[in-house]
Amino acid sequence: MYYSGNLSINPTQASEIEIVKPTKAFSRIFNILTVGSLNKKQERQTFTAISILQQFNTVFRNLKITNIIRLSYNDLPFYEDKEGVEGAFHNNFFLIGHANQKINSTFLVNYLRSPRVQHLLLTKAGSSTIPDLNHKDFYSIEFPLPPLPEQKKIAKILSTWDESIITTEQLLANSQQQKKSLMQQLLTGKKRFPGFKDEWKVLHLGDIFSRVTKKNTEVNTNVVTISAQQGLIRQEEFFKKTVASDILNNYFLLEKGQFAYNKSYSNGYPMGAIKRLNRYEKGVVTTLYICFEVSDFERCCPVYFEQYFDSGLLNKGLSQIAHEGGRAHGLLNVKPSDFFKLKITTPTLPEQQKTANTLTIADAEITTLQQKLDRLKQEKKALMQQLLTGKRRV
Repeated sequence: MYYSGNLSINPTQASEIEIVKPTKAFSRIFNILTVGSLNKKQERQTFTAISILQQFNTVFRNLKITNIIRLSYNDLPFYEDKEGVEGAFHNNFFLIGHANQKINSTFLVNYLRSPRVQHLLLTKAGSSTIPDLNHKDFYSIEFPLPPLPEQKKIAKILSTWDESIITTEQLLANSQQQKKSLMQQLLTGKKRFPGFKDEWKVLHLGDIFSRVTKKNTEVNTNVVTISAQQGLIRQEEFFKKTVASDILNNYFLLEKGQFAYNKSYSNGYPMGAIKRLNRYEKGVVTTLYICFEVSDFERCCPVYFEQYFDSGLLNKGLSQIAHEGGRAHGLLNVKPSDFFKLKITTPTLPEQQKTANTLTIADAEITTLQQKLDRLKQEKKALMQQLLTGKRRV
């Protein structure tokens, strides 16, 4: 369950909102970052915006809300994080000076990024509404400093891992982009496989899918939620806690292979995300989702439509049936009856299956690269814990 709320400004009190004058430090840093392209008025407006975000953060923390998922204005998000990373908006920057003859800069950067030091910095920043790390506390941090030649060796080792991580990130981004391009070609008929010449047919979603409204009478406790990147996943894994109601018998019960449509905006899914239950035999979902299953397997390949829904090709139709009145509880106002009337253009079942196989192979390559990237990051983290603490010498 998500809790949502509205923040509003009383027009009669607008005069109480002061234009904040940037600090000299902010002006200097912002001027450098923007190469002097912004004038004083724009700098002041930017600084004011940051200050307002700080005020939001203060309000949330006073309400004991630290797991912020989304901040938006007129349904346009300016902060989005489905996993709800804790943090604070701040504008207190300062430069770090160091003696080049004693400390290698790459070694220093890696040390400051290590989990132990990051935890220490947060501790020193305090537990106030807006944590603040002052210069004195920062420069009071003690750390084991090996001789400069050893620092350079450690920096070189960690840089090697950084290079591998960057290379893998680029390969992953390229594979994701190639797959996206392939989807746009194969799922629209712009590119077709040899031997397939049959004309594509226009269908309604309701011609090949039927709605699922089965309630959780068996009191299944496997509550799942839709993640844009991970699909239907157990809430405990996604949120690191249970956010569902204690009473689950009114939830919908999904079975493996069935679909669910989450009508809320998420990163990359402006009209909501449709995902298929693949990980578990059964899963329980909120009744705010539109759930459905294949009703005509002679005209519908489930894996093909799993790719189709993920491509965004349904967004245009969804935008046309999202009714006036915007969003209720952060959800698009899409009626199930209108959803199943959406038109789709589909190839024959054999062509669907061929397309699905091709895109599944592309997914496998992306998964392999993602796993490699995760492994490299974990290996670097382990190396940092060993090399930057002196537990392992070079």
